[in-house]
Amino acid sequence: MLRPTFLISILFVAAAHGQVVQPTAKRLHLGVEFGYGQAYRTLSTTDDSETSSAIVDSRNSRETTRAAFSGSLFLGYALSDRWVIEAGLGCTRLGYQSKIDGDDLSYGDMIDPRRGFIYSTNDIPPASIRLIDDFYYVEVPLRLRMNLGKGRFRSTTAVGMAPAYLIAANSRSVFTYADGDKEATNYDDTDQFLRFDLFATISTGVSYRLKERLEFRLEPMFRYGLLRITDTPVTGHLWSAGIGMGCTVRL
Repeated sequence: MLRPTFLISILFVAAAHGQVVQPTAKRLHLGVEFGYGQAYRTLSTTDDSETSSAIVDSRNSRETTRAAFSGSLFLGYALSDRWVIEAGLGCTRLGYQSKIDGDDLSYGDMIDPRRGFIYSTNDIPPASIRLIDDFYYVEVPLRLRMNLGKGRFRSTTAVGMAPAYLIAANSRSVFTYADGDKEATNYDDTDQFLRFDLFATISTGVSYRLKERLEFRLEPMFRYGLLRITDTPVTGHLWSAGIGMGCTVRL
C-alpha cells in the first residue's frame, strides 16, 4: 500500500500546481551561450604579515579589470514548466591588468612582484608600462534554472557551480615609448597557478520564445572563483561580471 499511496500523492501535488507532464522528447533542449564582460580578482593573504598586506595594497592601487569572454554548449532537462536543470561544457577567459606611467618609475623599481625586477632593454625609458594577466579555463557548468511567465517573454534566473581546469595562464608586459614604439614580452605562467577552480555562478534576465522550439536569452551574469589561484602568502580569487546571450532548441 505504501507505493500506490506515494504515487497518488505525487500526482495530487502536480495537479495542484497545474503542471502538465511532458513527453521526454519535449523536456530536453540543446543550447549555446556566449558571454562578455569584465574580469578582475580579489586578493587575500594567508599569513597576515605586514609584507603580504603591503603587496596587496600595492597591487590594488594599480591593477584594473580585464575583458572577459566565455562560451559553452549545454543540454537542459525540464523538470516542469518552471524548473530546468542544465549541464554543459565551455571555456572562459578571465584576468586583470595594470598600467604604470614611466614618470612614476626609477631604475630598479619593483614593478612586477610576480618576477621581481623588470628593466627596460631600451636606452630610452618607457613612457608607460602595461602588465596583462590572462587565465584560460575549460569548465563544466551545472545549474538550476527557474522560468517565470507564460507568454513569449519570460523571466529566467539560474544559479549553479562550474568546476574548471586551468589550461593556460599567460602574462604580457608591453613597454610604450614616447615616439609610439612598443616592446612586448610574453610569459607562460601556467605552472605558477593551481590548476583546479570552482566557480559559483548566478544569472538573471529574460527569455524570448521565437517559435515553439526556438528560444533566445539575454541575462546579466556573475561568477566567482571559490578556490585560490595560488598556494602562496599572497593569493587571489578570480571573478567576472557581464552579459550573457544564448539560444536553445527544444528537442
